[in-house]
Amino acid sequence: KMIAIFYLALQILKLYSYVIIANVVISWLIAFNVLNTNNRFVYSILELTYKLTDPLLNRIRRFLPNLGSLDISPIILLLLNIFMINFPETFGFENSNEGKIQAMRVSFLTVGFWWLIFSQYTFYYLPKSNKKVDRKLIFKKSIFFGGFDELLIVWKLLKKDKSVKKFLIAFFTFSTAVQTIILIATYFGEQEINWAEGEKTSGLILSMLLIQLIAIIGSVGGAYVSKIIGNVNTLIIFNISWFSICIIAYFIESTTEFYIVAGLVGLVMGGIQSLSRSTYSKLIPETENTCSYFSFYQMCMIISIVLGTFMSGAIDQITGNIRYSILLFASLFLLGSFLLRNLKVN
Repeated sequence: KMIAIFYLALQILKLYSYVIIANVVISWLIAFNVLNTNNRFVYSILELTYKLTDPLLNRIRRFLPNLGSLDISPIILLLLNIFMINFPETFGFENSNEGKIQAMRVSFLTVGFWWLIFSQYTFYYLPKSNKKVDRKLIFKKSIFFGGFDELLIVWKLLKKDKSVKKFLIAFFTFSTAVQTIILIATYFGEQEINWAEGEKTSGLILSMLLIQLIAIIGSVGGAYVSKIIGNVNTLIIFNISWFSICIIAYFIESTTEFYIVAGLVGLVMGGIQSLSRSTYSKLIPETENTCSYFSFYQMCMIISIVLGTFMSGAIDQITGNIRYSILLFASLFLLGSFLLRNLKVN
């Protein structure tokens, strides 16, 4: 009898997930002007999906503190997944390594659904574009090269602005180090830190959670300091702080030292990422095509990740020690702070 009730509950949750997905797809189609809410049928379907999903989502939002522009929802999801991976039997998995692996797989699904659900707030409240979009013209453009054409146009405009060009070079330099450190932090902790027996997995998860939580403080703190001494000076301080942390990280071996460094990384990571975006937005010219400008910014960051991970992997393979790559990142932060000198931001 209990198995039948459990099976029924699973089927209901599956049907409800379909409703959420339908709500997401319809919202996206409306956002991209593929569907029109003036159509009565489309409006009725959208209204139905909102009525079915809003009661649950509103209850979740009621328990979340109002932190303005700060989004703490990923941290809540991270806590849930950490609990599920460490206590798989609570969620119906086996209390074994196989059960933990299954819990990890499910955690990937929860991340996908989480973004599907919480993206609805953005799609629902963002102003709709009044511009008429010629769908035939859209499909005439190259799917593969259209985006690169936009980036090339933006690059030609940015080359004329010395301040923007100087900032992007500096950003690419220190972003190579920042983004790579974020990616290889767990690998470094696994390979180079002396963990007690059975402590490694939970310790690495805890350190990642610590970084995410403290990043909020770093982001708020960076914004406060930038109001006093300016964006560029604050970014230089962040780069020098990163340099110092890299030098410290090169020598750490114990778990306590690793946790301390993880906290420091979170503090400067949140600040340097949010302040870099803020500085770039102040440097670019006034335009309605901000999407293309920030696509170029994002492309710089993606290329920096590729370069950083390649250099880190090459150093690890050649020397057999990932620690030497930390010294490379330290030098990139020094170079980044040097390149930011004399940059003027209105």
